[in-house]
Amino acid sequence: MNGMLKSGILLAAMVVAAQPMLAQLRPFRPGEPEIRRAEPVRRPPTPAPTSIPVATPIPVGRPVPADIPPQRATPRPSGKPTPVPVPDLGDPSGEIRISPAGTPLPADQVQLSIADSYYARGMFEMAAPEYEKYIGLYPNGADRQAALFRLGESYRRNNTVNAARTSYQTLLDQFGTGEFIGPAAYRLAELYYADKNYSGALPYYRKASVRLKDPKLANASKFFSGRCLEALGQKIEARSVYEDLVGTQQDNPFIENSRMSLALLLKESGRTAEALKQVQTLSNQTTNPELKAQATIYAGLWLVDLGQTAKGEEALKKSLDLDAGERWRDVAQFGLVQIAFNSEKYAQVISTWTSNAKAFGAETRPQVMMLAARSYLALGKNDDAQQILTQIGKEFPGSTYAKDAGYERVKALYRAEDPNVLQEIDAYLDGGADDQKKDLIYLMKAEILFKKGDFAAAAPLYESANKSRQLTGQQKSEALAKLAWCYQQTKEIDRAIKTLTDLIEHYPTAKGLSAALLQRAVCQLRAQNADAGIKDFKKLISDYPKAKEREAALLQLARMLGQRGDNTGMADTFRIYLRDYPQAPEPERAEANFWIGSVAFENKAYKDAVEPLRLARKLNKEEYFERASLRLMLCHYYLEDTSGLAGEIESYVTGGAKGQVPYDVLHWLAITLFEKAKTEEKAGPQDQAAEHYKGAVKHLRMLTRREDAKPEDWGKLGKSELALNDWAGAEKAFTSLLPALKDPGPRAESYNDLAQAQLGGRKFTEAQSSVQQGLTLQPDGFINAELRVTAGDILAAQEKWTDAAKTYEAVTVIIDDESVTPRAGEKAVQAYRKAGDEDSAKKLLNKLQSRYPEYFQNKKAKQATVAN
Repeated sequence: MNGMLKSGILLAAMVVAAQPMLAQLRPFRPGEPEIRRAEPVRRPPTPAPTSIPVATPIPVGRPVPADIPPQRATPRPSGKPTPVPVPDLGDPSGEIRISPAGTPLPADQVQLSIADSYYARGMFEMAAPEYEKYIGLYPNGADRQAALFRLGESYRRNNTVNAARTSYQTLLDQFGTGEFIGPAAYRLAELYYADKNYSGALPYYRKASVRLKDPKLANASKFFSGRCLEALGQKIEARSVYEDLVGTQQDNPFIENSRMSLALLLKESGRTAEALKQVQTLSNQTTNPELKAQATIYAGLWLVDLGQTAKGEEALKKSLDLDAGERWRDVAQFGLVQIAFNSEKYAQVISTWTSNAKAFGAETRPQVMMLAARSYLALGKNDDAQQILTQIGKEFPGSTYAKDAGYERVKALYRAEDPNVLQEIDAYLDGGADDQKKDLIYLMKAEILFKKGDFAAAAPLYESANKSRQLTGQQKSEALAKLAWCYQQTKEIDRAIKTLTDLIEHYPTAKGLSAALLQRAVCQLRAQNADAGIKDFKKLISDYPKAKEREAALLQLARMLGQRGDNTGMADTFRIYLRDYPQAPEPERAEANFWIGSVAFENKAYKDAVEPLRLARKLNKEEYFERASLRLMLCHYYLEDTSGLAGEIESYVTGGAKGQVPYDVLHWLAITLFEKAKTEEKAGPQDQAAEHYKGAVKHLRMLTRREDAKPEDWGKLGKSELALNDWAGAEKAFTSLLPALKDPGPRAESYNDLAQAQLGGRKFTEAQSSVQQGLTLQPDGFINAELRVTAGDILAAQEKWTDAAKTYEAVTVIIDDESVTPRAGEKAVQAYRKAGDEDSAKKLLNKLQSRYPEYFQNKKAKQATVAN
């Protein structure tokens, strides 16, 4: 025993002499496992559907469309991921030190020093058995934790992975605390990760993230825990990890890769706008050329997804100028071709392919060829499409693209309604299609029968597809949806409802679940079960806010509520429809606006009704012009809004009206404008009075052309035209009015108005005759005085000043009325002066001023106001 101790001490002394201070453990740089999300997984463009799409729901009573539209693809770059810098992991205890020669050591320390000496010099094959010996001899040794860790490191360096894993695991099982817990968990996680055992790696990465003292290593653990969560399908948890890393600025080499991973997960979950912000930030901040190009390309692609095609195209073109290698340049060029295809610029796609076929690399070439083929198909050039699809099979035999091209060829024949398509399907199957494609082709057969209207024959094929072991759950759910549709066409509504219920209950995550809910709701309505239908509509609306079927559900629900008399619920639902689908088809938006406005109208919320009714009329004039226009006119009528009502009447009569403006509405507008004009003529701005007179004339003329016109309409028309000096129009109005008047007073007044019109037209004889007839009807009183003033005006117009003066002065003698007498007297004074009889003029003026002082005072004040 003493000999062994002496030999150990001697060996330790030799180690110290040769290497006084052992170097720190060589740091581990895990480059073995690829980091999947350093850049997005590149996928080829999605081919036209390899499964039969769920039928688009159809309103009750409409035929079922049988075509399967081609799907559009989004380019996904491929290749090796961008390397992620991983921090070094050294020995937690720092430098491994050996005691100086001559220092007495306990036996366990001697054994540990022997193992450490080999370990420090990188002699891992010799270090491992010495650590094993230490662990076996000293189960309670003070350095057992360090020995277990270094034993694991020695085995790992020797590629003895299972033994290394056992050592790390033993350490973690036997110790709950200590400086080696974090490193051991990190190493163990790496080993599981390298074997793609992500569920095994995840808990150890998590433990390492909280036990490692080095913040860089802790962030590394977090990063790879995110990778594990992604691989395990726990996308929400992974996203949370990446969000945390993106927010960690110090000692974190994973910010950029975490940001890219976060962006891809956001995009995958449908949060494209948020994903776009992340890649745009990454593109602006990163100095990694390849990552910058990758982020810029995704920014372009996602801008296109958000409908910002021009900006997306700009980003992709910008990426072409980045120094990121031909692979990403190729991807960007393909993205531009994809944009052209998605924008239905099929001729441009074909031109790009035919002129630049050699410019695309092996990764994107078959994808561009597929787009070119689909473009030919979209343009109806089936022969050209078939040629490219055949070429794909020859250039890339046995590849996914070749198989897809063969499948596309069959589908092209199907879409072209080739009479030999069934024979071509059989030939394709005989050529060695895989089992999954076989089931898909059988689905195609079902579709052919469906297009022929043989729903009864198609139904069993769809039913068998649901029992297939090769098809995915989504494909089976689609088959159920088509089966339900077949039952709808064969009027087996109960079976359709049952099939849709099976789909909804058995495939709760199916992509077409929202469509199934919509179809079931429609079937419930056909089965006279309105309550169940409304329940399905509401579930679809609340549970599937981004589903395309939600738009139709909102529309149908609103209609159903309206049919049941729930006008408030109908209007509220239509409002949600317009808010969430501002780009909905114009007829549907018109319908929604019309009923929103109509409900507001019925509730006497006239201001709220105006805008939606106008929109309804604008969006669907044929359907809503008459009804919306009537309600709009009544809204302004009830609001006593002359300007708005005038505008609506103009829109109605010039827009091809089939009816006529309600008499009360038109009459109210005309009379109101007339009264405003009279008020403004006396005290307000004359320009405004003229405008209101014009409005009154316009609408009174509309009234007088109708059979339900009343005498007062002619009278107000004539007076308005007189105010506007439209002598001919006024003469016509009063001439038309007189036959309808029987009472002497109104007739005499109208003769006076007629005389003024004739006077304006310088028809002096006719005017004098009209005055005479009026005087005959009204021998005294106010109207008689007005007629005499008009007679004086006729003489004055002929410059018979003396006669005119006497006629005017006679009025001041026969009547004492401040509204007419001083006015007539003033005219007499002016006429005397025109006649050169200044004495008579002054005499009469003095008499008037003493007789009517207030009249002249008011006149003087008014003149002063105007002058100022």
